[in-house]
Amino acid sequence: MKQDAKYIRWFENIRNEGVSLVGRKNASLGEMYSELTTNGVKVPDGFAITADAYRHAISVNPDALLKIALRVVEMEEKMKAEGKERKVTAVPR
Repeated sequence: MKQDAKYIRWFENIRNEGVSLVGRKNASLGEMYSELTTNGVKVPDGFAITADAYRHAISVNPDALLKIALRVVEMEEKMKAEGKERKVTAVPR
């Protein structure tokens, strides 16, 4: 597991059992990534922000949720400009 494991989990390390850690959608994405790549389907790796990261960010800075949402929009725009358009769908609420 990579060094940033406290607040980030890479899809390759997430399974359906990780719902409490990263949420249902991210756990499903991790499971799908693992199943498809082991069967030879090329799927780009991704990551999920953990629930602990969200709670930490909100406790340190209550305005963090807005900042996170704005960062997601920035990431999507950058990816779109680079021709790698993907939708970031797991924004903490």
